[in-house]
Amino acid sequence: MGSPGDPAPPPTRLRRQAASNGLHVDMAADLTQLAPARRMVRAWLDDRGVERVVAEDIVLVCSEACANAIEHGAQSDPAAWVELSITATNGSLVIRVAGPGPWRPAGEHMDGRGRGLGIMRALSDDFGIDARSSGTVVTATREVRARHMP
Repeated sequence: MGSPGDPAPPPTRLRRQAASNGLHVDMAADLTQLAPARRMVRAWLDDRGVERVVAEDIVLVCSEACANAIEHGAQSDPAAWVELSITATNGSLVIRVAGPGPWRPAGEHMDGRGRGLGIMRALSDDFGIDARSSGTVVTATREVRARHMP
């Protein structure tokens, strides 16, 4: 709890769209939106019976990709939006994160950071970046065993 005069926490600005074989979340490009987005992803994975260790890996990949899109692509502009989608197909989950702005090469303005790409690659069976001047799309694929997935 904050003190009387502390600013209120920012409102959650997420939009979830129903999909029969996946999850789609649009979020404001604001790092405070990452925790609610992680909860949505975790709940969606739990509902499908994805084993806990694999689910946590997927949540981490989603969180890292969204954080990169917010910090680097949208430059933390809360007026911008980042799209996260997870699609279940043939025993795999395809994670796609799209954000505004061009890709920044690894090492540029990192200040001792920059481990997110390595983490995402290590936790994915397939990983790619499609960078254009209009925006960047990160795609990661992970094979899963789950009780309630196609």
